[in-house]
Amino acid sequence: HSFCTLLAEAVPMSRLQRLLLGLRLLVACCLSVVVFHEPVAASRTPLALWGDAGQPQSLEHTLAAPLPRLASNGSTNFVAPVALPLLNVSMFGPVVHPTNGKDMFHHGLDFIGPVNTTVSAIADGTVHDVVPDGSPSFPFGGNVIAVRHPYTGPPAVSIHGVAMDEFFSYHMNLDHFPPGIKEGDAVVKGQTIGFVGSTGSASEPSMHFEVRAQGYCSYQFQHSRGRTAPEPGSACYTGFDPHVNPLYFLPPRFTPDRPTLARVRPSDDTNFTYALRACVNASRNALETIDTDLGRLVFSTREGFDDISTSASIDDAENVASWVSLRLLSPLLNETVTCLEMQFPRRPRFVGVYTIDGTGTLADT
Repeated sequence: HSFCTLLAEAVPMSRLQRLLLGLRLLVACCLSVVVFHEPVAASRTPLALWGDAGQPQSLEHTLAAPLPRLASNGSTNFVAPVALPLLNVSMFGPVVHPTNGKDMFHHGLDFIGPVNTTVSAIADGTVHDVVPDGSPSFPFGGNVIAVRHPYTGPPAVSIHGVAMDEFFSYHMNLDHFPPGIKEGDAVVKGQTIGFVGSTGSASEPSMHFEVRAQGYCSYQFQHSRGRTAPEPGSACYTGFDPHVNPLYFLPPRFTPDRPTLARVRPSDDTNFTYALRACVNASRNALETIDTDLGRLVFSTREGFDDISTSASIDDAENVASWVSLRLLSPLLNETVTCLEMQFPRRPRFVGVYTIDGTGTLADT
């Protein structure tokens, strides 16, 4: 304030001219100060956003997707498991648990809809498992039905270095099953295999949907039994986690949104010197890859994760890798934009964030 006043008094002018110049200089001085702006509120307190002067230069960029969109390019081999549009608010990958507020790695998609909404087989296959509510094999899954689908392509798909010739679709929290459906039954694409419900740990009527490629046992399950190496011919002991983003297997609903990037103040400025926030409209797409000169993370293949041997380790987003720490923000109720914040122990030269379509934003930091 004193600098602006001295500058105005140094030039001879009338009182009115001095007043007008003083007001203009006051505004200019205030705007020149870099300030922290608070973003839209979320259920977790978000990190403060750097002012415009601290933002990195970013541009649209495309990266080869880790897996092809099997239901795109005119393919008629797949259908959605529920009649769209149903709201899917919890996407695959790191999320904040909707009830306890803890970090978790979400292995599927949650489709929210009325009880008894029809659930259909996404492709031809065979019923792999029918699990009633309360079963110890799926203590939180409620009524579960799994379908085993053969896959011959095209296109050819490799998952963890293994050529995919089958995948499994899991449908959880169902209200009930069609009468008489059982393990071993053949099903065809679009056939009714269940109905949306709220069994298991569901907090509202919904259907939790997973796709497991070239295997059906999670790596955590395999690791807990000391079986971390692949066994020839085993669809359980594969040596990797088979969960992949189901959007690869579903017909695209919308033109994908490109994620946004913004610089933020690290919440832990003792261990981290640089941070960025990536946001995407979760009703249209999902973040899949974080690519930097320090390392790369791919959620569907768990590339770059330091440890996924236990549920606790894969849920620990803050310690996902030595070169980055993820901080998750859950959306407000009825909001679809989800964000994660990346904190780095040293400033990367570049950071790119990409969706499952390979569309992304690259920032030169």
